[in-house]
Amino acid sequence: MPIQSVVAECVADALRALPKAAFQVRVIQTADHQVPSLTPQKHHTSHFYSTTTFGRRLLVIISQNDTMVAALEAHEFTTVVAEITPPTTSVTVDACIEKLDTSGALAERMPLARALVGGYAASLRRYMGVGTRPNITLSLFARAQPEYLFARSQLNAAKRILDDLGLIKWWMLTLQFAITCSLSHTAVAHCIVPGLDVSEAPWFRQFANQHSAWRWGTQHPLEARAHDCVAQFPDDPMARLLAKEHTDKWTVRMLLDMLAVSEECGAGRRAAYFSVQLEGLPEGGSPDADQGTLSLDDFDRVLVALFDGEMDFSGREAARVSTRKFIDFVDTNSLDPAGPIVAASTGAAHAVPAPAAPAAHAAPPVNDLTMVIRKKRKVAK
Repeated sequence: MPIQSVVAECVADALRALPKAAFQVRVIQTADHQVPSLTPQKHHTSHFYSTTTFGRRLLVIISQNDTMVAALEAHEFTTVVAEITPPTTSVTVDACIEKLDTSGALAERMPLARALVGGYAASLRRYMGVGTRPNITLSLFARAQPEYLFARSQLNAAKRILDDLGLIKWWMLTLQFAITCSLSHTAVAHCIVPGLDVSEAPWFRQFANQHSAWRWGTQHPLEARAHDCVAQFPDDPMARLLAKEHTDKWTVRMLLDMLAVSEECGAGRRAAYFSVQLEGLPEGGSPDADQGTLSLDDFDRVLVALFDGEMDFSGREAARVSTRKFIDFVDTNSLDPAGPIVAASTGAAHAVPAPAAPAAHAAPPVNDLTMVIRKKRKVAK
């Protein structure tokens, strides 16, 4: 089986339902590497178990007509807990979508980014449990920005940019579609907009009335100790707050209150945290070793090449030239051993259905999406 085949094939399957077109899908992914726990300061009540967490990073790239049109960057964490008494093992998967972007070079408007997210969510079920179904959570922090993966794409007239509320609504629609793609019948989705009460969000209440999986707020009890339950993803606003020395006794409620006045969520801007709990496959399902071979340093080289100051996606021809430069770098340095796979769609226009949006707020075109995760890096963006 080719390296990274499950992720690429799940995304390709979602793309094949789009209007008739041909795409190429690349998945550039690291090997598993041991990482600290996502709750490093958790207070344990028992010493009769061991916990090990592994991480892997991946970049999914979709091209059309030799031009990159969409990409998703994610970080996946697998935590294995082995209890001594009684002897049991459980698996928890936490996947964080760090960035999602479109370049504006798509030949015709279609829900491409939605299909990309749906395919990626479906791929998370490749993790199989050890005796029981794994617990799988897909998370992201949504804050509107003009571009995140494709430099100068905000100057492309074909790429419109969503405002704060428009992006939040887009993600609600997209994650609902992802739940459908993942075939997870027991999925539960949470949305929290720091500083906003559900009574001030009629658009959410109407959406939740139509889609029973949705809940307002966090999946954690508000009075729980934040360090015990809140996953601290790298360079995430919640993680940065919890890294402060005086937060040891913060509850989840206190964390959300401070988040509402933080740099990322305050100053009149609206941002949202989303998490979706998906149903995993039991033991004997899809392989859980579907991973790449890259080191973290090699993965960073890929991102540096993508964020190169000479990259330009402000127009179709500039985007084609920049794509060629990036792909040449990846192939020349053997950073994508599996290579691309072709996804030739044959569906009719609008074959990928969008969940019904609240009547007073029509769903924005998917090409309006430009950004998902705010994540600071040492490389130029």
